[in-house]
Amino acid sequence: MNVIINGIKYVPENKIKPLDDKRTQEVLETLTEMRRFNEMHKMKRLAWDAINSISPELAELDSSEAYDLVHGTEDD
Repeated sequence: MNVIINGIKYVPENKIKPLDDKRTQEVLETLTEMRRFNEMHKMKRLAWDAINSISPELAELDSSEAYDLVHGTEDD
C-alpha cells in the first residue's frame, strides 16, 4: 500500500532484526521439518512459522503486503 501526501511517498517501514542463535535455530528447525516431512498441506503454516521466527512484524502482515514489502512493487 502506498500513501502519497504532498507528493511524498510514504510506505510502511519494517526492519528485520538481526538473527541471533535462538532465532537462527528456530528457522533452521522449521525449514528442516519442511524438507524432512514434505507434507504439502502443512507448508503454508511452516513457512509462516519460519517467517515469524525471523520477523514477527512481517508475519503479521497480509500475505500480499508481506510479499510486496520483501520483493518490492512495480512502483518502487
